[in-house]
Amino acid sequence: MNTLISTSGLIGLFLISIISFSILPGPSDIATFAGIALGFSPTKVILVASLGAIIGRAINYYLGSLGESYIVKKKKWLKKKSSHKI
Repeated sequence: MNTLISTSGLIGLFLISIISFSILPGPSDIATFAGIALGFSPTKVILVASLGAIIGRAINYYLGSLGESYIVKKKKWLKKKSSHKI
């Protein structure tokens, strides 16, 4: 992880943040501290990591809303009464 951040800089930190908050759980906090330890500006590191976290969570929300429409509307695995409880 340190090699990704040291070779690609803040873009690597941004990608690690997106991946760890959306698809795969990962150590985004360690990546943030590694970015600061490698000499990047703490303000920039926190802003980039936060932006990656927001985008990762938006991806999760979007995938969840697609999954709900797929399960409830197309497959009809849940009845309409119980779909509002989700």
